[in-house]
Amino acid sequence: MILQMDNILFIPKVVALVKNFLTIPVGKFEDMVLNAMSNKDSLLLIDKKDDILRGFLFATIEGMDGEDVVFIHLSYVDPKLFKIGNELLARVKLWAKEHKTNWIYMMTDRNIEGFQRKYGFKFYTHILRRRVQDEILKK
Repeated sequence: MILQMDNILFIPKVVALVKNFLTIPVGKFEDMVLNAMSNKDSLLLIDKKDDILRGFLFATIEGMDGEDVVFIHLSYVDPKLFKIGNELLARVKLWAKEHKTNWIYMMTDRNIEGFQRKYGFKFYTHILRRRVQDEILKK
């Protein structure tokens, strides 16, 4: 069952579900989720069955390319239950329409073909990154 997360008691369960995929410290993620729960431009969804979390999605409204878009910051679904991903995305689409946005963006460091095939995402751009510290070390 897909639910909008509105209870802080779910935060430890969400952390347990996604901790192996986090690229930020757990405490920072917990703070982000807590702040998002009270922000109308944030969406936190969980899939729960028999008090067990099987999926999670965190998205926000962001400005990109001169318009408001939905940006999925983190999504995780048990790989054996990929249909939950379809249900989560359907809820995100409804939320996007309610906010009058036309696009859903996401980044991944995983193979993009699964996201294209299963969920209809299209490749849009490359993301480059550079460590600021490297510049300081060279001086």
